[in-house]
Amino acid sequence: MIHAVLDGQALLSGIGWPTAPSRRLVQAALAGRVVPVTSPALLAELEQALAAPPLRELFLEPDLLLESIERVSLVVEPRKRLKVARFDPSNRLLEAAHAAEAGYVVTSDIELLRLGSYAGSKIVRPHPA
Repeated sequence: MIHAVLDGQALLSGIGWPTAPSRRLVQAALAGRVVPVTSPALLAELEQALAAPPLRELFLEPDLLLESIERVSLVVEPRKRLKVARFDPSNRLLEAAHAAEAGYVVTSDIELLRLGSYAGSKIVRPHPA
């Protein structure tokens, strides 16, 4: 089974926009072909993003959405804090991937994409269908 950490942008665009490059990945997760991986820190970042404009106008039931994401995901509690990237949200993605031994990190973060991989996880951008 494929385990993948999706950054917040990839995850929310895959849920909210039918033509988003990450839509196919979200559908694969809902069908049980991909196990999305997250962590309490990543869920907190999603919650914060959903509370801010313009997302709060687009996702009318953010608590239900977060609950659904948590229910279909493998939620890991990273034991190791990383400082690989300059920005903490990027490091949180790598921490979750490392804790779950995820095969992929899906992101549009240029700094992470330049790494190409980290601790056995391939770092890729969302691809259209």
